[in-house]
Amino acid sequence: MAEAVEICKLRLFLKLASQLEPDYEDANLGIEPLPDVDFNIRVGNAIVGFVRYDDVEKSVRSKLDFDEVMSRIARLASEFETGIAAYREQQIGSTEPPDREMKSHLQVTRATLQAELNQYLARDYVVDCDSRRLYDEWLNSHRPFHWFIEYHDILSSGGFDVIIGNPPYIEHSKLKRQYQLRGIETLRCGNSYAYVIERCQGVIRQTGRMGMIVQLSMVCTARMQPIRSKLIDPGVGRIWVSNFDDRPARLFDGLQHIRASIWLLHLHPDVGREIYSTRYIRWRSDSRERLFSGIGFEFVRPQFIHGSLPKIGDSVGYRILDKITKFDPLSRFGLVSHPTVVRDSTDSCLVYFHTAPQYWVRVTDFVPWFRNDRGDTVASSIKALQMRSKREARAAGAVLNSTLFYWWFLLFSDCRNLIMREIESFPVGFDLMSESDVDSLGELMESLMHNYRTFSVRTATRLSASGRVEYDEFHPKYGKSLIDQIDLLLAAHFGLVEDELDYILNYDIGFRRGA
Repeated sequence: MAEAVEICKLRLFLKLASQLEPDYEDANLGIEPLPDVDFNIRVGNAIVGFVRYDDVEKSVRSKLDFDEVMSRIARLASEFETGIAAYREQQIGSTEPPDREMKSHLQVTRATLQAELNQYLARDYVVDCDSRRLYDEWLNSHRPFHWFIEYHDILSSGGFDVIIGNPPYIEHSKLKRQYQLRGIETLRCGNSYAYVIERCQGVIRQTGRMGMIVQLSMVCTARMQPIRSKLIDPGVGRIWVSNFDDRPARLFDGLQHIRASIWLLHLHPDVGREIYSTRYIRWRSDSRERLFSGIGFEFVRPQFIHGSLPKIGDSVGYRILDKITKFDPLSRFGLVSHPTVVRDSTDSCLVYFHTAPQYWVRVTDFVPWFRNDRGDTVASSIKALQMRSKREARAAGAVLNSTLFYWWFLLFSDCRNLIMREIESFPVGFDLMSESDVDSLGELMESLMHNYRTFSVRTATRLSASGRVEYDEFHPKYGKSLIDQIDLLLAAHFGLVEDELDYILNYDIGFRRGA
């Protein structure tokens, strides 16, 4: 966005001017000419274009006069770099305005390089460069940015020391209507912020530092695995990941609700890989000023669930995770399938879960009441789990209603959608549980269901997609004592000690009490 780049320059100038002490006796208030930053702040598409010299070589290699072309490109790039260095030196050492002729010459050199590289890139995109119309259309839609020439001095010396950013969160399906991407390894991530981070990895030095504010999906969704794998490569160095809810307060006030994650990386090939994470942070607006100073990080391993980094943040949580993951997951114990929900189903081997929990996971042994103007009798957010027996279904239902499972959900999910990955992978170890404990879980499930029905509220609202909707709203807070009993039984089963049990029973309680 050309206008964004101009605003950036203006803000830099205003910030600089605000630091100066004016001399009112001087004709210019004693203020020296502001520096020219046109060669520092650039405009173009960061994810379209040649990044390094090697990328240009690959594109030009098929030309008969390859050596001559690459020699000319290298020479012009070097001249451009030398010219910019002289131009900057002139500004630093002089109180006179910048030399316009020198700047004009540099702009011509850059434009010459850009034009030639654009031609090579267009051919890589299979554009008919002989057609002025087709070439101009491609150029205007793609707006290539060749890091190789724009920051030649930096890239030729290894790359940037520091890169910080808040990349755009644009779905690739929308980008495809505007321009095509080539050479992006993380394309199947499906969101532009992954492509920007991949490009940043290509222009940062081996021991550089990077900071990115991205969507929470970067931490935990399967589709973001390609970019996550690139960042947590064993040779990366140290990584700190902080994770934030969008309710009750959010990082970007006044904007749409975005669950955010801040990634800080210190690349250091000699260190190996160390990953530190926070818990899933919920906070209120009045604590914004002290939000970051109160954050705690904990060392984590990414191997617990493929496709997700655990959002832990403290040693107690890490101990609990280490203990429970020694047990076999629920998928090993009678989980047959997740069939389509049918309201009049009498299958006692089924339990039903709400796919969009906020402060509780709600699992029932009955289909919750639902009606809308379209005649639907089952909410689209309700899914079914089929177990091999009623006994297993009741025990599994109790486990999935536990605070321990809710904690697990926050640890590995996107904290918005409950999917089968989190359910199937949850450690239960039913084979190591006594029959009496399994039966006790079933009895607690039955009592909890009675509680749900007793305190349910028939609610009506209107939705844009389905019109008027009626549904039963459940309030698990009224069954907290029963849920605590489930957690007590599970704590004994997993061998949790007192502070670990207390950690689970009171997890996020300050925000969940009103649910």
